[in-house]
Amino acid sequence: MDPKLFNRQLLKWHKSHPRPMPWLGLSDPYKIWVSEIILQQTRVEQGWNYYLNFTEKFPTIRALAEASQDSVLKQWEGLGYYSRARNIHKAANEIMITHKGVFPKHYDDVISLPGIGPYTAAAVMSFAYGAKYPVIDGNVLRIVSRYCSIGEDLTKVKGRKKVLKFLEQAMDHTKDAAVFNQAIMNFGALQCLPANPNCSVCPLRKNCVALSKDLVAILPRAKVKIKKKKRYFTYIDLVDFSANRIINRRDEKDIWKGLYEFVLKETSAEWSPNSAQIVNYLKEIGITPKGETEVLARLKMKRILTHQLIIAEIITIRCDNFEYKGEKLLVTNRLQGYAFPKLLDLYLQTNL
Repeated sequence: MDPKLFNRQLLKWHKSHPRPMPWLGLSDPYKIWVSEIILQQTRVEQGWNYYLNFTEKFPTIRALAEASQDSVLKQWEGLGYYSRARNIHKAANEIMITHKGVFPKHYDDVISLPGIGPYTAAAVMSFAYGAKYPVIDGNVLRIVSRYCSIGEDLTKVKGRKKVLKFLEQAMDHTKDAAVFNQAIMNFGALQCLPANPNCSVCPLRKNCVALSKDLVAILPRAKVKIKKKKRYFTYIDLVDFSANRIINRRDEKDIWKGLYEFVLKETSAEWSPNSAQIVNYLKEIGITPKGETEVLARLKMKRILTHQLIIAEIITIRCDNFEYKGEKLLVTNRLQGYAFPKLLDLYLQTNL
């Protein structure tokens, strides 16, 4: 468990295992920040184009701060975990007000911004400013827990402190904090994998305590699996002969806050209503279809979230026209400018 040796072997491996990314080598804290927020809960392969498109649409902190939340969410559409987009927008506004539009250079100021935790703050500080703050994510926790054979729960303070102490000691032996952090992130993504890592070719194998004790398969200790809550959504996509639709924005404290959706009825079990039941429900909430109504299509979909399983049915129903009451409802025949949850976005790709 020699931190100096760990540092030397890790950096040697890194030189022969480059990992191309569009933000690699950047020193602009804004773009580093955006890249790190996008990579939270997102694979590099998926986040690559989102990063390029996002920074093209909002090239500066000012451009992001001055954009509407709808515009930011639309750019984020399909990435999921939309609180990231809302927080990055809030943080941009805070930087404009508190820091005069300049991304802060001190760790305490960075970590105080909305949506920025220890990992993102460390990444920005090291990549943009060369400060020695080690990044700690799931990959890094796995590497150090195996190398040092740390058996404590790494979701708890005691276990994380052990990991942090080792990383700080290892980082003391490097001149470039950014390279060290990039190396250990890449090592976790490419070499020290969660399942079935190829330990026979690992450059750290001679000093890996978990390997010597045959503990690689059980470290880090498995987290308790979260039982997902099932929710049943019935979406009613009401379309008139002018292609107008009714949508509304989710503003409550729930999943997909700030995104748009069709008329929704959430139930405790699957509903699957017939045409008459749909019309009756619409009337109950202040929407009155006019003329002949016809169910055009039904699509059942599932969306797996961190703590929830969404079981949805999207029903497309046509009428001549409709009347409606309700300040939150929006009638439009141009949906392209609105951000929808992934499951509705997939539906709209074939139903616009």
